[in-house]
Amino acid sequence: MTRRWIAIVVGVGALALVGRNFSSAHESPAARDAAGRGVTLTTLRTSRVELDRTVAAMRAALQHDPANASAAVRLADAWLRLVRVTGNAGLAHAAEAALKRALESSPRAHAAQQMLGAVYLSQHRFSDAVALARAMIEARPNDAWAYGVLGDGLLELGDRDAAFDAFDRMLALRPDAAAYGRAAYARELLGDLDGALRLMRMALDATSPHDPESVAWHHAQIGELLLRRHDLEGARRSFAHAEFTFTGHPLAIEGEARVLATEGRAAEALTLLRSLLDSSPTADRLGWAADLLDTNGRSEEAAKYRHLATAARLSEGTAK
Repeated sequence: MTRRWIAIVVGVGALALVGRNFSSAHESPAARDAAGRGVTLTTLRTSRVELDRTVAAMRAALQHDPANASAAVRLADAWLRLVRVTGNAGLAHAAEAALKRALESSPRAHAAQQMLGAVYLSQHRFSDAVALARAMIEARPNDAWAYGVLGDGLLELGDRDAAFDAFDRMLALRPDAAAYGRAAYARELLGDLDGALRLMRMALDATSPHDPESVAWHHAQIGELLLRRHDLEGARRSFAHAEFTFTGHPLAIEGEARVLATEGRAAEALTLLRSLLDSSPTADRLGWAADLLDTNGRSEEAAKYRHLATAARLSEGTAK
């Protein structure tokens, strides 16, 4: 599994998870009923401003009541999305701590367990994610989210057949954006880019318009698939859609840089990538910057970026 794919479970579909389980004193009975039926609430938005507001509000709620599982779930969702946007892996550890505090008081808080599975995946703790998913499935055999976490973990642990079976079960139980996204990745792994594109577009269509971060993420994934098919104009349009939907989304910026690099415009790609490294310096991006510097004959700078990439991999827990 690539680190790009792990982002699916830490964000795609998480808004629906929160919507199914979160209610507040300010919501109407109709809204609370909608949440119970799995309808995404329009108050759950994921622009950068709204993510920051959610973090502030949910942290305040948890200071008042650390056992508030609903607030912990919503806070963890926001923090995991911000990991995706900023590259700050430390936020995943904060999310884990908030969820575990809530689970100490409410060990049967299923939504908190589900979100904890996403946190484990974001931390590359795949065996922990698989163990938790299996426990959730034992308690609730029709938990689609748990099958997604199970499949993600098994895929990274090398059991592709069992992972694909878990994805199929998830899709059968709840055909939503998260399930379509996993099915798309399965098709990509099998070399079926056309099938992957079709399913990723279905995932985009199934994503709430009130979730701009995930909408942008889906556009970026479509752009990546189009780039692999050598459709540079289509890829550029998809990355532009991602940028328009969520200004400054790192995958939109990185995607446009990849288009430029594919066109042989390495210097322009490097300039764009460097603007991203200021806010989201992940190991993969630092390594790619080193490659672009080598392409431009700047080997000393490239060596510096490779050293930074190695340090970042150690920090992210992904060193090979």
